[in-house]
Amino acid sequence: MMLQENETIDCIFADRYLTSKNANSIPVKCHEENDHWINSMLALTKFLILFIILGLQTVLADYEITNPVAGTVWHKGKPAIIKWRVLGKPDVTTTTIELRKGDPKDLDHTTIIGNSVKANAGSHSWVVKNNIPTGKDYVVQIGESPHNVRYSHMFAIEN
Repeated sequence: MMLQENETIDCIFADRYLTSKNANSIPVKCHEENDHWINSMLALTKFLILFIILGLQTVLADYEITNPVAGTVWHKGKPAIIKWRVLGKPDVTTTTIELRKGDPKDLDHTTIIGNSVKANAGSHSWVVKNNIPTGKDYVVQIGESPHNVRYSHMFAIEN
């Protein structure tokens, strides 16, 4: 197909140059309805990306765990208090608190401390179960996996 300069054709992307077999660039006009469709799709895509980014910022809570801290020792059969601050203004009303153990790069799940805990409560009391092994490599995890999880400092559980 040989194109003539300024020939109007159906094309997907406006303002592009078509290259002929002899590598000469020829400016080509596209039908205006294609330009309108492309501009509409670009505007919709930009809107959806912005909506997703802003939506994630308002839905997910961000937490700062203030207890336990490094050096904390919990005792089996005794109450332990987890404390946190909510940063920002989340739309979520509840969160999950978990006890995890092990290498900080590969923590093992130990137990759920609290399910559906009020996110803005700021604290949660829990009696340390007697069947939890002693150790110095525990952390508290608060938040909803996988995007918005925060961890405490490492602490110990003893008899």
